[in-house]
Amino acid sequence: MISMTTSHSEGQALADRLRRELRERNQAKRRCHTAVSNARRDGKLVRPNRCENCDRKTVPGGASKIVAHHENYNKPLDILWLCTGCHSFHHTKLWRIEHELPEIVEPMVAGHSLLHA
Repeated sequence: MISMTTSHSEGQALADRLRRELRERNQAKRRCHTAVSNARRDGKLVRPNRCENCDRKTVPGGASKIVAHHENYNKPLDILWLCTGCHSFHHTKLWRIEHELPEIVEPMVAGHSLLHA
């Protein structure tokens, strides 16, 4: 924890360390982000102007934008293009399912072969 007496350089060093740790914990995620960025740069992947979930159209410079969402980090270019609202909702919903509701969801999923693809 940063105290009120922490100097700027100490705070910067802590921030740098935390960024490094985050990168190390999320290497697959980082590889996917890099693959999407490179594919966009090379013209192999084009960001659409509509959300694949709600069909909301975005405009350059608008409050909402379209972001790449990965369902599986082992497939870096297999992405859903979602507006920021749908992307946030998707992660909130997934987080709740994985962390708060497993005792309810796991028995339901166990009986459905389509959910084990």
